[in-house]
Amino acid sequence: MALPLMAIMGSLAVMLMLSVARSARTQGRTLQVSRELRHAVLVLSHDVDRLRVGDVVAVSDTLLEFDAVLAAAVVCNRPAPDQLVLGDMSALSPSPLGVARPGDALTAWQHAAFPTGGALVSAPVPARMATGTWSALGQGPCGAAGDGLRLPRWRTVVDSTWGPDLAPGTPVLLQRRTRYTHYRSDGQWWIGRRTLDVSGWETVQPLAGPLYSAVAGGMRIQAANWRGAPTSNASEAALLTLTLRAPHTTAGRTVGAGDSVQVQLALRGAPQPDSLPPQP
Repeated sequence: MALPLMAIMGSLAVMLMLSVARSARTQGRTLQVSRELRHAVLVLSHDVDRLRVGDVVAVSDTLLEFDAVLAAAVVCNRPAPDQLVLGDMSALSPSPLGVARPGDALTAWQHAAFPTGGALVSAPVPARMATGTWSALGQGPCGAAGDGLRLPRWRTVVDSTWGPDLAPGTPVLLQRRTRYTHYRSDGQWWIGRRTLDVSGWETVQPLAGPLYSAVAGGMRIQAANWRGAPTSNASEAALLTLTLRAPHTTAGRTVGAGDSVQVQLALRGAPQPDSLPPQP
């Protein structure tokens, strides 16, 4: 009697151990998928956080392209023979201006009546950097006459669209063209990120995956204007809703119902309904 009972108890113990191992593997896959999706959302949210209405260049169900903000700066001197000196306002170390590269965009605000600040109500004046390099000039005075600051200064080359009338003290944003896509590689679907420089688009960097296919809704981006109405016009986008869906897989097979995450990202500078005249 003892031997059969021991065999039964041993079989039950093995089955229990196998069940615990399978449960642990399943839980591990679930946590891994959740971490992948959260990581992708955090990276994209960081890029979109400082965007303004008009910064989005293209948007569709599976693509989002925009000018991501790298740094805020201020003009230290008037451009002279295509040279421009900027002061870093980020107070970060190392300076975000130190990672600037040819092809990044500089966007400044200027107004004829308020060239150094005040009511900055005019449209931004953009400029693309030429192929020159950035060089550090150290701490120094930067800003409008009589109101100068001592900031880490950087010199770069800009194209001719920035004239010599750009006044010291003008705020500037450094931006980089960035694209998120839902793409297929080696038979699997991913969300990837890539940026643009003067030589073209860099190699896509995968952020999360494998995701469900495009047909199965692995990635979906919905854009709405400031009134909340869906729009396919990138320049009108004021609210972005991102949805990611990923399966649980093992040995190349889909297991379980998978996981999903959704986040809404509001862009800055959208008109306020109570500040606009009644619509016809």
